[in-house]
Amino acid sequence: MTSKTMFLNLQLRIILISSSTLSLIVDVENEPSRQLKKSTRVSIINGVKSQPRNFYVRVQLPTDNLFCGGALIDPNWVITAAHCLDDCAADQIRVEVGDFSDDEEIYTVYHVIKYVRHSSYKPGSRPFFDIGLLKLSEPVTPPRANECVSLMLCPSTDDYGLKLAACGMGATNRSYPTTLMEAYFTKKILPINPFDFRPSSPDLIAVEPIAPFSGMCHLDEGGPLYLFDLDSLTPLCIMGIFSYSVPDPGSNPGERCNGKDFFASVPEMYAFIESTLLFENSFA
Repeated sequence: MTSKTMFLNLQLRIILISSSTLSLIVDVENEPSRQLKKSTRVSIINGVKSQPRNFYVRVQLPTDNLFCGGALIDPNWVITAAHCLDDCAADQIRVEVGDFSDDEEIYTVYHVIKYVRHSSYKPGSRPFFDIGLLKLSEPVTPPRANECVSLMLCPSTDDYGLKLAACGMGATNRSYPTTLMEAYFTKKILPINPFDFRPSSPDLIAVEPIAPFSGMCHLDEGGPLYLFDLDSLTPLCIMGIFSYSVPDPGSNPGERCNGKDFFASVPEMYAFIESTLLFENSFA
C-alpha cells in the first residue's frame, strides 16, 4: 500500500469516526460568548470522542480548576509537561486515573511524592526540553487482572508518518469537554520562518492536523502524542508530550488554538526518562 493510499484510508476512517459522534465539530460563530463551561460537544479543537485510553491521566494542580494531561509510562510514573509543574510542590499535585472516555467514570486519585524535570528544561511561553516525570505514592492498579494501563515510549523517530494521534480534555476557545477527545496528525518538517520561533530545535516535534482546523488547546498541555496502528487505531507508543501552540499569523486576536502545535520529543529525551525510572525504581 502506498503512503498516499494509507493517508486517504486514514482520512476516510477519521471521517467515519467523526460522523458517529455527536456534533464534535462545533460552529463557534453561532454560539454566544459566555464563560467557559463543561460541554459534551467540544474538546481538543475539532477532535473526535476518544476510545478508552487507559494510559491517559489528568494532573490536578493546586490552582483551582487548573490541570494538565499526562500519561502512565510505568505503574509508579506519569509523564507530563515540565512547565505544568512550575511553582508547584510535589505534595500539592494529584493524579486522576480512570477511563476518561466515560463521563460517568469514578476516577482514582493518587498523590505525587516527587517529580523530576529534564536538566535542560527552560521555562517560558515556548519552553525547552518540556518533559517532567511524576512519581506516584503507590503503583496504579489495573481495573482488570493482567491489563496494562501504561504505554511504552517510542525510542526513535523512525516511524514518523501518518500514524500520529493525541488525546486530551482541554478547551476550545469557549468550552470544555466532559469526555476524552482525540485528534489525528502528521509530522511537519519545521521550516525556517519567524512564526515557528525555534525551527531546528531537536527537542520538539511539530505536527499538522489531518482534519482541518483540528488541534490542541488550553489544558491539553502535558497530554501524549502517540503512534497508532492504522487498522485498529490502537496506540503503540508515546512519541511526544504537548508543550505549546503558536497561532497562525492570520489568526484573530485572542485565538490561541488555531495554529501550529508543538510537542516535546520523547525520543530526544528517551535516555533521560529511562535512566530516571531505572534509578528511582531501584530504591522502591
